[in-house]
Amino acid sequence: MQTDQIQQNDQTEVGNSDFPQIFLRRATPSDCAEIQAIASDSEAANGLGCPALAGPDWWKHRIERHGNNGIFVLAEHETRPVAFIEIFVDVTDWARRSVGVCMLCVHRDFRGQGVGRALLEQGVAWAERSLGLARLELNVWADHWPAINLYKSVGFIQEGLHPAFGFRDGAHTTALTMGKLLIST
Repeated sequence: MQTDQIQQNDQTEVGNSDFPQIFLRRATPSDCAEIQAIASDSEAANGLGCPALAGPDWWKHRIERHGNNGIFVLAEHETRPVAFIEIFVDVTDWARRSVGVCMLCVHRDFRGQGVGRALLEQGVAWAERSLGLARLELNVWADHWPAINLYKSVGFIQEGLHPAFGFRDGAHTTALTMGKLLIST
């Protein structure tokens, strides 16, 4: 797998006049505090993909582990990180080396403005082109309709329902598994 399309200092501008100017770039370990701030937002944590209790060392490990096994990309507005996507491939599981697991998180001030869509669309393109993946998958709380609708709009489909998947707001909560094929079968 090659991630040469997304070098450390490369930036990709995304967006249009409908939402703020956003630049995408690879995350670095120095971004951990900003990433933690985005993920610790209670609404972001309710999106399931963003662990609210993770500290800077946990995020640093996630950023550094990728190498050629995935990507961790930030969306910035005026040099401020406002969202991120992680696509990780577990190369220790031989049978699933062509599957990327997604985590998307957008700061509450930038939701509903196309930032998450732009980041997700670029993430899918990078997963196909740079990582050579056959499919992407993710988990999302079953009542998180804005996220579910976003994922559906870029081609993810619901593949599973998981009652009592996690504990949130004092109760066991259901999650969905969603997936997107990147190859024709």
